[in-house]
Amino acid sequence: MAAIDLRVITTHPAHYTATVATTWQQFILAPWQKVTISAENGDIYIGWIGAETPAEGGAVGTHRKPLANGGSVEYVTHHSGNSGAFIADSTLNTSVFVASQAATCEITVTVERASK
Repeated sequence: MAAIDLRVITTHPAHYTATVATTWQQFILAPWQKVTISAENGDIYIGWIGAETPAEGGAVGTHRKPLANGGSVEYVTHHSGNSGAFIADSTLNTSVFVASQAATCEITVTVERASK
């Protein structure tokens, strides 16, 4: 597996569908993107760089967000040049990691422009 680079997206909104296994799949995102991750046909885990840093292709650890089949989670990426302003439901991370809870499943990553 290799990281999937979604920084090259120029048309918004963009929908990227992928099949994920039970190890972390990394998605690289640009700053100031609104990102929605949806579980399409199975339960998944979502991880961000933080207390326990996920690694592309690595095993899923204990610091993760479970997401049930049919569910979705949304957040906005931004960069540290934001002068410390807090933005609700946002993260400084520009990578998100997704893994299936069992077997493989499909996910959809929707990327939109975010307002600053």
